[in-house]
Amino acid sequence: MHRYRAYGLAVASEIELPELIADTADGAPDLSVRMGDVPASLADPVEERLTWAAQPNAWLHEVKGVARYYVTDDGREVRIEPLGGSPTDIRAFLFASTLGAVLHQRGLFVLHASAVVTPHGAVAVAGPSGVGKSTTLTELARRGHPVLSDDKTVIRFADDGPEVLSGYPSIRLWHDAVKRIGEDPQALPAIRDGLEKYLYRASGFETEPAPLRALVVLHPVREGRPEIGQIRVERRGAHQAVQDILKQTYRRRIVHGAGLRTEHFAWAARLADTVPVTRVVRPRLGQTVPDVADAVERAVAASVRPA
Repeated sequence: MHRYRAYGLAVASEIELPELIADTADGAPDLSVRMGDVPASLADPVEERLTWAAQPNAWLHEVKGVARYYVTDDGREVRIEPLGGSPTDIRAFLFASTLGAVLHQRGLFVLHASAVVTPHGAVAVAGPSGVGKSTTLTELARRGHPVLSDDKTVIRFADDGPEVLSGYPSIRLWHDAVKRIGEDPQALPAIRDGLEKYLYRASGFETEPAPLRALVVLHPVREGRPEIGQIRVERRGAHQAVQDILKQTYRRRIVHGAGLRTEHFAWAARLADTVPVTRVVRPRLGQTVPDVADAVERAVAASVRPA
């Protein structure tokens, strides 16, 4: 078995997972990834979509031509049944919704966000797919802020406040974003066969949890709006903050399927009560990456200033 660590979990896997940090610790793993037969369906799922179904303590996802994934045992086991996919494609879908299902099933609070550590503490950058979370994360990393996580940010409520758990150092970047940072896409591993999206490994990575000081939600300006060339920064009120956090939950339907809707709402309200939430409305990200990163740095710095 290959041994790794991610999100505070000791992972034992029958397949190599180069996206993760290797771990040499002995003992029973928190999460096992195994190859084997997977159920064809779930009986009476709480949530069901075209390719997946979920119920408390069970998640089933089938990607035709790639693999079938099954998460159970309170997020302690992932079983994968290959359906002809390459190792690259099998890992790509493992690290997408399936890993999200593992984290949700374990009762963790997961946002669709990336996170770095600053001198003031951690800042999470959330937003919908394609809004520029990973691109902003890369810019912040290039400024010397160690990476905590990309795409899925796990928040734990410690005695002295919320903290971000260390995920893994791989950042997912599209072809144009890789070129923008001066890297050669052909020198990086592709996330999936035939997809121009690549894994960029951050040179600075934080392996320990960090206190969360700010949450920034990226919001794109729609084409044709008069403010198309401007960045606007808005501090969110309590009600707005809760709604923003709920919208940025990673795969909210999985939360519902796991039977954790009530707990999740309570976590969102608790987070909004303890961490400032800022919305950054931005035009096309390719033209404004440094400005967006500036706004993120200002947001976390403002969160720790004396009243």
